[in-house]
Amino acid sequence: MSYQVLARKYRPRKFEDVVGQEHAVRALVHGLDADRLHHAYLFTGTRGVGKTTLARAFANCLNCERGVSSTPCGECGACEEIMAGRFVDLIEVDAASRTGVEATRELLDNAQYMPARGRYKVYLIDEVHMLSTASFNALLKTLEEPPPHIKFLLATTDPRKVPITVLSRCLQFNLKNIVPERIAAHLADVLRDEAIEFEPAALDVIALAGQGSMRDALSIADQAISFGGGTLRADDVANLLGVTRRDEVSALLGALADGDKERLLGCAAELAERGADFADVLASLQRAFHDLAMAQAIGGEATPAVRPFVDRLPPEDVQLCYQIALLGGRDLQYAPDPRVGFEMTLIRMLAFRPAGDAAERSGAPAAQPAQRDTANAAAAVPAAQPPAAQVAAPPPRKAAPPPAAPATPPPARRPSAPPPTVAATPPLAVASTASPANATAQAAPDVNSTPPPSPAPAAAPPDNDAANWHELLPALQPDSMANALLRNSLLVSRGEAEWKFLLDAGQAAHLSAAREAAVRDAVCAFTGCDTAVTFAIGAPFAETPAQRDRRQKEERKAAAEAALLGDERLQALVQRFDARVESVVPLPSVPAGPV
Repeated sequence: MSYQVLARKYRPRKFEDVVGQEHAVRALVHGLDADRLHHAYLFTGTRGVGKTTLARAFANCLNCERGVSSTPCGECGACEEIMAGRFVDLIEVDAASRTGVEATRELLDNAQYMPARGRYKVYLIDEVHMLSTASFNALLKTLEEPPPHIKFLLATTDPRKVPITVLSRCLQFNLKNIVPERIAAHLADVLRDEAIEFEPAALDVIALAGQGSMRDALSIADQAISFGGGTLRADDVANLLGVTRRDEVSALLGALADGDKERLLGCAAELAERGADFADVLASLQRAFHDLAMAQAIGGEATPAVRPFVDRLPPEDVQLCYQIALLGGRDLQYAPDPRVGFEMTLIRMLAFRPAGDAAERSGAPAAQPAQRDTANAAAAVPAAQPPAAQVAAPPPRKAAPPPAAPATPPPARRPSAPPPTVAATPPLAVASTASPANATAQAAPDVNSTPPPSPAPAAAPPDNDAANWHELLPALQPDSMANALLRNSLLVSRGEAEWKFLLDAGQAAHLSAAREAAVRDAVCAFTGCDTAVTFAIGAPFAETPAQRDRRQKEERKAAAEAALLGDERLQALVQRFDARVESVVPLPSVPAGPV
């Protein structure tokens, strides 16, 4: 008997033998066992993932002489004929060679006749997207309402070319690419059945070369067995396919770990002499860096090629080299030739390594990985602090000038406390009134977590400076953060050591540690000494700057509306065109007056 290739010999006959398509198999099995059968099925996916295999297995389940089920007997005449490809009621059509509408009409003319041998007449149309538009139109009516003895099984690698009118009439199963691990495991079972000696590393190379296709992987295995004289060796498979060998990846990683430029470029020269595909070499390096990162991050088992370098290459180097290899592979097409692009990529991996590794290469003492991690964590602490903690301690200001030869010592400074007529300072102001020496040691609590104090009773300003707060505010030149808080506050009292403010209770949301610190900076810059600020929340005893601005704006608007509506020319326009005035916005720089 002539030799049968592995891809045909080990083609699955039953659903349980299909690898990597459990989602489709599960739906088909449940439909068969529950007798919930659709009249048209569409299998999509790349080449070699099992589209036609699933269709044939489904046709076998439909026509088994022992009844419709997901487990055909495999022994009756119908099962044997279907497995042999000579079952008369399984009509397989290659749409790529029968694209014309006449072939489709001839096919459908026979659909009205009952099956000659089986329970159902099954039309298996492969590469259905190759049919012409006229063929699809001829197929539509029969596909939507076929006779009860007809089943359509369609397969395609490009469902985007199938008209939506056809897709909507079919149950669609999207078959996935098979992962390399599943391909390698299946290849191992096949080779054991064939009594062929193999290396597991060789199966890994074949599985990657199959690119998700089981049929391609089995075909490559057939070729590799012939190349190796009946055995599968990793080096033989790498030489056959022109891919990077494991020892070559290890040599590159070793040179990178040691920072040896000469040895690294020597490895590149050896690869060029062998005629290696540098795009594949970079892809192999990316997979190696991925294995290293997984082993370092979650403690997984690394592949033999990278296992010695798990502790030799720091995680930050692995991440950097992976990114450089990724970009190098993308830009390889723009290099003068692939070797130049590959060598420049390797040089970048050494040139852009972290500073700690550069110090090690130059002979300077460098921090160990644990020390580097500790230093990096310490350096990141200021950036991780909440904003309130950062602004609670402003830079030290110059001290207030001492009085000139006082006759008597100054009275002892009393603790900061609000006057009897002003509400007590909320806890948020504690950080602001603290001395600069210990301001950094205490962080202001979040304003959202502090219950708002009860509104303060109205009180009269104690001095003329406080009464002239509207004129004093522009002189402070506050920034945007401080301005939002000060415009909604009144100055209750001011002194060389402390300024006290009353914040409108309706605007309490403006109070925060950052804005309070900004107010303190503005006050200190105005007074020229270290001045504390405190805020109380209550009902203002006079207009705040924000309230006065709103009042003046409404007054200007009312004056502008009165002047505009009283203009004779405007009244004439309103009467002539049946118009109306929607809104009036006065210009701040132009006084309101008649038009």
